[in-house]
Formats: sequence, structure tokens, C-alpha cells
Amino acid sequence: NIGVGNYMNYVWPRVEHENADTYILLIGTNNISRPDCDYDDRETLNDLVEKLKEFINKIIANSNSKLLVQSIYPTKYVGEINSIKVVNGKIEEYCNEIGVEYLDLYSLLIDEKELFDTKYSDDGIHPNESGYNIIANEINKKLKKSFSKKLISNKK
Repeated sequence: NIGVGNYMNYVWPRVEHENADTYILLIGTNNISRPDCDYDDRETLNDLVEKLKEFINKIIANSNSKLLVQSIYPTKYVGEINSIKVVNGKIEEYCNEIGVEYLDLYSLLIDEKELFDTKYSDDGIHPNESGYNIIANEINKKLKKSFSKKLISNKK
């Protein structure tokens, strides 16, 4: 139950030197459902977008790895749908602007009301096995399409 700021400041420094070929960034809905989860007084949606941009930039600056940024997944909470869509839209736009791969999984995991489809989530917050299968398949497709040539050319 930590937010973007905590991942950026406490988790990333522990993995940034792992020499991974690709990092896949997924930030959940914690900053939307609990805006105070980073304990930094940066709690608005604009603050969240800026923290995500900072985190993306930090990964790019401190690694030679490829980066794939996933959309925030849907939720069962009607009041959070618009916020998730706003953040996803701004992050997708930013990724396109700076040439970072973005993967929209939100639209694949929603039902007709734009809530987390019960086929893909048992609690409306976290993916279930079917949800993870959709996610894994889409990530694999994106990695093969976007990174396969780049990854192969880096190997000697």
C-alpha cells in the first residue's frame, strides 16, 4: 500500500543496479484511492502525474535498460474511474512525447461500465488468474514487437 513517491524513493534504489534488459513499470491505484500514501503533501492528480514523470525520468537516467510503462488498471470504485483515465491519458501522452513504450491494459480489463471486469478480478482491485493471463499476454506481445530487435542487437 505504498504510492509512486515511495516506490521511486525507496524501492527503485534497491533495484536500479540490477542490469535488467527491460523494466516494466506498473503503478497501482494507491495514489488515487489514498492520495496521502506517499506522505509528501503532493496529493492532487497533477502531483501524481508529475511524480510518475519523475519516476520515469529517474529510470531512464539511471539505467541503460528499456522501459515499458503500463497503464493504471481499472477498479471497482466508480468514483476513481475518471481519475484513472485522466492519469493514464497524461502518462501515455508523456511516454509518446519522450519515446518510452506505453501499454494500455486498462481498456482490456474493463466491463461495459468501465469497472474492473469481474472476469479479470475477484475483488475489483487486483487481477485474478484470468486477468494476469491477459496482462502477461499483452506484455509479451509488446515486448516482442517493440523490443525484440533492440534486445537482440544488444547481445554479443
